[in-house]
Amino acid sequence: MKKLKSNRLSHLARGEEFPTPAQKKIYAAAETVPAKVARRLEYLRAELRAERISHGELSELQSLAPYIAPDDVELLEAAGVPEHTQERAAQHTPEKGGGL
Repeated sequence: MKKLKSNRLSHLARGEEFPTPAQKKIYAAAETVPAKVARRLEYLRAELRAERISHGELSELQSLAPYIAPDDVELLEAAGVPEHTQERAAQHTPEKGGGL
């Protein structure tokens, strides 16, 4: 067996930039996760509108609720997110002169 010579900091000793271009590509790919989530949410929206969304897809939609825009009532309602959160309810308490 050949013994591999590995030094994690060897690229810095040679004056290479950090992160390397290859690492920058990996980081850029990792940042596209929200884009993948957005595509999945649009797929689930289409299934919901076509009235053929499965129980598994509804469960997936619930797990993706943090990624749904606050003004997207259609997906939020299907995901089971309450219309009025506790924060909003606290802002409009009768003691403060506001009402729901």
